Amino acid sequence: MNALSTDVAEPDAVPSRLPSDRTTRSGKWRWADQHFWLAMLLTVAVVFPRSGMISWSQSERVDDEYHLRRGIHYLKRHFDGEVTNLPLNDPPLGEGLTALPLAFLGVWPRGLKIVSGLWGYAVSADRILLAMALWKSLLFMPCAAVIFNWLRRIHGTGAAWLGLGLVLLEPTIAGHLPLPTLDILGVEGIVLGCYCWWRFFETTAGGEGDTSVAPTRSWSWLVTASVATATAMMVKHTAVILPGVALAMGFMWWIVMPWREARIGAAWKGTLASRVAMLAAAPAIAFLVIWALCFFDCGKPAFPLGWAGAHPTLAKLLDRKVPASIYIGSFLEGQNHSTGGHEGYLFGKKLRKKNASLYYFPVVAYYKVPVGIAALLLLGAFSYWRIPLRWQEWSLIIPMIAWGTLMITSNINIGWRHFLPCYVFMLLLASRVLLLRATAWRIGMGCSVLIAAVHVGSYHPDYFCYINFPRYKPYLQISDSNVDWGQGLKAAREWIVAHPGRKVFVRDFGWGPDRLFNIKNRVGDVATVLDRGDPLPREGVLIISPVPVAGVYERSDPFRVLRDQMPDATLAHSMLVYDLDRVRNGKAFYWPKYKDTPLGPDGKPRPAAEGSPRNKNPWG
Repeated sequence: MNALSTDVAEPDAVPSRLPSDRTTRSGKWRWADQHFWLAMLLTVAVVFPRSGMISWSQSERVDDEYHLRRGIHYLKRHFDGEVTNLPLNDPPLGEGLTALPLAFLGVWPRGLKIVSGLWGYAVSADRILLAMALWKSLLFMPCAAVIFNWLRRIHGTGAAWLGLGLVLLEPTIAGHLPLPTLDILGVEGIVLGCYCWWRFFETTAGGEGDTSVAPTRSWSWLVTASVATATAMMVKHTAVILPGVALAMGFMWWIVMPWREARIGAAWKGTLASRVAMLAAAPAIAFLVIWALCFFDCGKPAFPLGWAGAHPTLAKLLDRKVPASIYIGSFLEGQNHSTGGHEGYLFGKKLRKKNASLYYFPVVAYYKVPVGIAALLLLGAFSYWRIPLRWQEWSLIIPMIAWGTLMITSNINIGWRHFLPCYVFMLLLASRVLLLRATAWRIGMGCSVLIAAVHVGSYHPDYFCYINFPRYKPYLQISDSNVDWGQGLKAAREWIVAHPGRKVFVRDFGWGPDRLFNIKNRVGDVATVLDRGDPLPREGVLIISPVPVAGVYERSDPFRVLRDQMPDATLAHSMLVYDLDRVRNGKAFYWPKYKDTPLGPDGKPRPAAEGSPRNKNPWG
């Protein structure tokens, strides 16, 4: 018999609707069985050691200090009773959770003055980063439990193992999970919120095998979903569309499903009003939770620079004391940032701030998604040809479409990490390949996972520098945190110590006093640290991040002359080593003769008029 023509596997006899009771006859929870605890044990065995090794082998990243300082300002309202004002373009809760390890380590800063740089505390920066990595790993555990239980209810135990394994294997998730940044925390909040809303609508939908719904159970899921939504919105602004996703689920479960099951009758119409009335309580619960997480503050929201002039009516309305002003101010700042956009980079050209590139994330996926995982995504999509769409899969499809649309139309095109809210649901849906018994499908699935695991493992511990197969200078095609985030300073120091007698210069991804303070504490005693605008070296060794080589965020793009040069070494899959003595071939190394050159729409410098000061060589 042809392997592709075999029957569909139903490993756990997953019903089309969930059962009305949630416990077995013995009183034990359905999900807390041997498979669940083994899955959680596997997650602990993978996530905690890996996060610790990532943290210990890497230096602090560009955005680490940025999020940590804002988290301290937020928590000082609670710990010290000090009200401090700081512009936030992210909600404060995620950054506050990030800063908690400082309290655990006993180095919580006192007074309004915040320590500058991770090296300004009583313990080393390495210990702070390690504590944060273990703390973030602990925060990931509820998300892992929900993913396993979610997929098990929809596709069965085998698919739950596969889906959780894909999430643990994915390099971008692995690389960002232990960081003090908010990308993975935001994904966790979205996953938990979507799961809770699905369970609420599934509980209240009624139908086959569930004609009577316990009111206490319905209300418990409503309160849980509302709290999860508020918490997710306080972690990262990507969760701002979560209420809309909940309404879309409600439309599918309360309107489409009864119509599909021919249950649109008087009895069903009578229950719809009570369900809508119950759902109306969710905004009030969510608002109270957000206000509580803002420490019940009541003040004037901080307006972004120039925002009041652009929105005079709304500014006048908000120019008074309002509850949860911290969150409102952060939302306005985030919305202003999203509207104004961020400089991006793709195919060797800068992307304009306010022009969203609809093909940015598909192109970056071509570089960042492991080949084995991409094959599984294709197999999962192709499986719909063999297995019809299961109704419960809408709980994954709706969030995937919602956040995919949000990310693709966004003006913030600077990293694959921002697409994770959609990408995670794609990984979970790919687990449906195990619904088939066909040998060919199982072999294809196994080979895909093996290929992905081997190649992803070759990048350990530099996961977020991951490129799915060898390419010529990929940092000239996709840049920013896709290829480097300033984590390679430890590797740079090791290289410098291993090559004594050379004059070495280090140029990092970031700039600013805080970042410069951290860089000098890492390599300042063995190399000369270059800041933006410093004279560039004409001899010796230059260790530089690939981001300035690509020209991202550089005012005059002075490092463009290095794009045609092959680096002598690559450290930590990111930092590039150029021996200028070799490149100059006995002559002083040449740098561009312009400074502060404005860039045209093609990303290339505009020509300067004859006699312009920009034609003078600022580097001597």
